[in-house]
Amino acid sequence: MIKRKTNGVLVYLLFSCIIVSFCFHEDSDAVNPVLHFDPATVSITMRTNQKNEENVQLINDSTGLIHFSLFKSAEQKTNLHSNSEISLFTEEFGSSWATYKGSYQRQGFNPVESAIPPYALKWTYQGNRPLLSPVLSGDSLLIPSVDGTIYVIDARTGIYRSRISLDDPIVSLHLQGAYLAIVTTNEIVLYNCSSQVFLWRKPFFASNIASVIIQEKTIYFLTGTYLISANIATGNENWKIANQDNQLLLADNLVVSSSETRMIAFEASTGKTAWTNEGITLLDLPAEMNKQVFIIQREGEQAFLTALQIDGSQIWKQPVFYPDVNYIAVHTSYVVVTTISGNVLCFDRITGKEVWTYKNQSKVHIPPVIAANHVYIGSNVGRLFALSLETGYLVWQTNTQFPIYNPLVIAKGFVYITDAIQNLYAYGREWENVIPPEPPDQVKAIPGDKMVTLFWRHAKQTPDFAGYHIYRKPADEIEFSFIASIGIVNQFQDYALKNNQFYHYLVRSYDTFGNESTNSNMISVKPEESSDPIWLSFDPTGGTLNPSRASTIRLQLSTRDLLPGEYLGFLQCLYTDEKLETDYVALPVSLHVLEENEKLLPLPKISAIEASDTRVLLKWESNENVKEYLVYRSIVKNDELNLIATLPPTIFFYQDDTVVNHKTYYYYIQYKTDTDQVSDFSVEATIIPEPLLIKITYPTTTLLYEPVFNVLGQADPKAKVFYQNYPVQVETDGHFSMAVGVNLGRNKLVFIAIDTEGKAQQTALEIEFITSTLKIELTIGSSIVLVNEKTWPFRLEAPPVIRNNRTFVPLRFISEVVGAQVEWEEKERRIDIIKESNHIVLWIGKKQAKLNNTLIELESAPFLENNRTMVPLRFITEPLGAKTQWNPIKQTIQLFIKS
Repeated sequence: MIKRKTNGVLVYLLFSCIIVSFCFHEDSDAVNPVLHFDPATVSITMRTNQKNEENVQLINDSTGLIHFSLFKSAEQKTNLHSNSEISLFTEEFGSSWATYKGSYQRQGFNPVESAIPPYALKWTYQGNRPLLSPVLSGDSLLIPSVDGTIYVIDARTGIYRSRISLDDPIVSLHLQGAYLAIVTTNEIVLYNCSSQVFLWRKPFFASNIASVIIQEKTIYFLTGTYLISANIATGNENWKIANQDNQLLLADNLVVSSSETRMIAFEASTGKTAWTNEGITLLDLPAEMNKQVFIIQREGEQAFLTALQIDGSQIWKQPVFYPDVNYIAVHTSYVVVTTISGNVLCFDRITGKEVWTYKNQSKVHIPPVIAANHVYIGSNVGRLFALSLETGYLVWQTNTQFPIYNPLVIAKGFVYITDAIQNLYAYGREWENVIPPEPPDQVKAIPGDKMVTLFWRHAKQTPDFAGYHIYRKPADEIEFSFIASIGIVNQFQDYALKNNQFYHYLVRSYDTFGNESTNSNMISVKPEESSDPIWLSFDPTGGTLNPSRASTIRLQLSTRDLLPGEYLGFLQCLYTDEKLETDYVALPVSLHVLEENEKLLPLPKISAIEASDTRVLLKWESNENVKEYLVYRSIVKNDELNLIATLPPTIFFYQDDTVVNHKTYYYYIQYKTDTDQVSDFSVEATIIPEPLLIKITYPTTTLLYEPVFNVLGQADPKAKVFYQNYPVQVETDGHFSMAVGVNLGRNKLVFIAIDTEGKAQQTALEIEFITSTLKIELTIGSSIVLVNEKTWPFRLEAPPVIRNNRTFVPLRFISEVVGAQVEWEEKERRIDIIKESNHIVLWIGKKQAKLNNTLIELESAPFLENNRTMVPLRFITEPLGAKTQWNPIKQTIQLFIKS
């Protein structure tokens, strides 16, 4: 942070200070010549209002690994001391996120850590609402609940750590590295487990969005309408394809989507179709292993297990002599399938030959899980058991006392399972005792300017010992908070603190299983500004050094707030050697500030500043001989500027996405020349971010002659835009385009934009659609409709069907598209259709109807399909002025309405 005030102090004469520094450095190295700076001192001369950089080497002279931490001070520290208290805090509280780098696949287990039966019930965790199957993130178990809460508990002990709360019930979780995709009933949310922040949200109103795949930097998901590939960090689309399938599989570099009747493979990078397999009947989600795809399909009354090459060609096909086969799991050598009635069948993955069959007496409603050469099965009578993968022999079983309907998860040496109420049960190795490590000893602290350096004596180390967890509590708060997880290093630096305020710290040991020790002694410390050299900063602030290696330390000096004179500061290095002993080495840094008597560089000029929803766009004019541009921001006018961006000389704009709405921000520009001269600040640019208004830019007329057209508009780039509950894709510049269909006559099209604060804006478009003849074409069993030869942009929720040799069509679509008014009376289950002088009355389930008060007997009664009313075609269309044509070959219905 740069403070616009004069705070320079003349400290020492340069020459005498360097002599003192050399004397200390010489004595220190004579005792323990392990680490040193090169050069041993730094002396720089600068003018006021300048910045400069200097690189020094921190060199490890020892034969062991060195851990070091850097901080600055106005005087050299020569001893290690700090007030210390014995902790009275013995209660347990939350531990760290430690995201595992592995890839947890569909089975939900890590093969390296999977246990071998037998198991015993170790502990139970109880939530507030019914729980779904968990996922494992490092040492934490994430358990989704139908109330919209994700409980974060210790995977080994079941101790509650924290929670993640959402607004809607959760459907499923999907984890890859630090990225957690949370699917709710209304949206997909991307959460970063490491930083514990929500990255983005996308609204979708289709339940089959539960099919999600995450791979490295890309996420693939189905919305019920599209298959989308998006950037994992931003949510921005890579490609989007119309697709109504409900399951996804990632095989090699292909994304395979499937439904009950087909499979389609797309190239993962481009979305280009690789191959299609239609006309099949799939009984479970396809599985992949070693660039092969395995499916269970039905042909007539016979089920088959089929192996496919990655290009979709068949390798082998094996009949399964059970009609109720339902799930599949794949191992490197075997393929296991189960049936609803409980039978388990194992096939050779290479040849397709059946290896063994196990007959179970209870029904199975969850997929089998293969782990450590065992197959795990859960049944609806509460039986949980494991079979040998090679022989099919029963190895272990237990009775959970509740029906098992949620998939099993195996990880960390445990079998995790949830019941239908609100409990998660953890079965672990019978012979294993979880013993936490010992705590560290003699925790001490050194205060600095807005920072604290902690160090301690190492805890007793065991083979499972992994490192330390750091906890902090300001003096005015009640509970400690977790702030960091580090390896086997006995020092830690805490930044961004408040000066002159006490902070309390605790340190705990932890092992590779995630078990924590009890608390260390509690240390209390108060950071103080003292005469801190504000003109000196550095990077990095710490790290490790291998034997006989060096690390480059970049010193950054600024004389903006300094008076002419002499200044001295010290870069202190706290380090731990191969003997785990802690010591210091210091680098004296002297600064001579000259009088300013040269012409200043031309000021940078901000040319434009624009704001939108939690976003500011800053533009400026170019300057000559620029090495880099520096962008600063403040929330206090003419004070406390924060450097937020350093940009190359070819970039003349910056987009700031770290602001909030309705708050005033002040921006400034500096630049550094090729000779490392730094310009003064630009004139201040002020802005208040607020969401942009939504507006329609096309069509501009209210009279149209086509039923389907594109609506163009603009909204805030961060807004969620909807048209009649359909999400509208907004481009990065705020423009959007939406294909809509209008009914005959007058229409009111309403678009709603919801900003990041949840506030809604609305704009409406009045359109009158006229045509001499309205032609509607429907196909039996298809949700696609053509209106005047144009594809209607929205699918039918209930397509036309044939019942009792009579064609039934969706009432509301047919009625409204021809301009009729439809009313529903719930108590009598009655439908009224009014168009001009015609009034039709129908009742669900009754063969009686009225046409203009004349009672008519129907051959077939109206019925409901997917909550949509289906009515006899001719009875409903002819009173509305429609003529019908039937094509028995194409199974199409054409309606012609004169207007």
